[in-house]
Amino acid sequence: MYFTEWILANCLSRTGEPIVFRNSYLWALDEWGDTAGAYVRIENKKMPQRPDIIFENCTMVSPQCALKSSNYGFHTFSHVALKGCRLIVLNFSQPQGTPSNGIIQSVQEGKLLHVDLENCTLMGYKVFGVLVDKETVTDISYTTKGDVKAYVQFQQSVPKGFHRLGFWPADVFQTLLPPAPQRFTPPLEKKEFLSRDMVEVTPLIWKGELCLLECHRPGSGGKKEDYFITLKNFTNGKKLARFATGYSLASAFVYKNNLYVFASRFENNNWNDVTLFYTDDLKNWSQKVIIKQHSDEHLFNSSVSLGKDGFVLAYESNDPAYPAFTIKFARSTDLLNWEKLPNELFGTKRYAACPAIRYFDGYYYLLYLEHRSPRHYFETWIARSANLKQWELSSANPVLQPQGMDEGVNASDPDLIEWQGKTLLFYSVGDQLTWMNLKYNQYNMPLKDFLQWWFKSPGIKY
Repeated sequence: MYFTEWILANCLSRTGEPIVFRNSYLWALDEWGDTAGAYVRIENKKMPQRPDIIFENCTMVSPQCALKSSNYGFHTFSHVALKGCRLIVLNFSQPQGTPSNGIIQSVQEGKLLHVDLENCTLMGYKVFGVLVDKETVTDISYTTKGDVKAYVQFQQSVPKGFHRLGFWPADVFQTLLPPAPQRFTPPLEKKEFLSRDMVEVTPLIWKGELCLLECHRPGSGGKKEDYFITLKNFTNGKKLARFATGYSLASAFVYKNNLYVFASRFENNNWNDVTLFYTDDLKNWSQKVIIKQHSDEHLFNSSVSLGKDGFVLAYESNDPAYPAFTIKFARSTDLLNWEKLPNELFGTKRYAACPAIRYFDGYYYLLYLEHRSPRHYFETWIARSANLKQWELSSANPVLQPQGMDEGVNASDPDLIEWQGKTLLFYSVGDQLTWMNLKYNQYNMPLKDFLQWWFKSPGIKY
């Protein structure tokens, strides 16, 4: 558990039922006011023989004090037990500065606090302190058991029962950083770098071979000739086709020995409409505009899947009626003629870009790019819907997040395919500003299992 500060106020614990905190991170990182990592206020009229509250394997951090107790003006007593805890005060000022009153403090008088310490490590200016009646600090009562250590300012004494540390306890200081949340992901067999300066690709099976549709374009600007699409054999790299000059941001779908490619036209320094290119031999191509943008929008990435009521096209729009990017949908029975679905949307309340849509067992699965604002940070997430209207976000999101220096702050433009019983997931990494490279992950499971894996636990309705 993680807390910015925790106060146990005006309470009395029942006999044999102390308040217990385990495996918690208690932070008070702002020095203003009456603060501590843990601030205990127990309303005992006299000091009890048993602890009112127990902290086990906790990290307590503050610039002022790690543990503070008593309620000013009420003269109430508190008995606290610390087992296997790290108490860290960030103020190590020299005596002539403004040092902390103590890692463990009683607010009004020392006699109002008793602390039992077992196998704990403390770091700070000094161990004990009293905020108001400072001369009563020696009245704080305590016991030590096991290995109790303290690292304090070199001129300060260490109470009896504490082992003084002469060197900075780096391992304890490292506990300021809590462990990263454990992520459970599908079994990843390998992660491969594919190419530089490549963003949008679509894996597909053509004539029994795994192929990759690649979208070529400069980072910005450029001439019409700088924008085009190629198809190559994924295994040997052989180029099979080059077409659609002036177009990019493409996706593809193979159906009945025909290849259908959906792309946006780069014109007037922006992306326009969705145009279909289709062929049965990779030599003779036909084309038609299938989705026209309205006057206030431009259209970008797209993706197609065969669903329960025909084919579904997901396409990215910057419609100003919604946030930065929204995913819209259209339906077709023949892949040539498309009808917009005005009531089926995703992303009307969030940034949603770079769609990849698939359909299995009554659900449309949508991988998309999530901007983790206000950070300049981009992850691939997954949602699903039975009707393209009500959506469920996976509770296991994100599917992809940038990892390591070579992936920058971005894991975007997902597309995926099942090949030889495994799922291949292609995506781009970079900074979303100046550079983007292409990678892919291979998961040891069929595509259907991969998509359904993300919804083993209930998700978030949207």
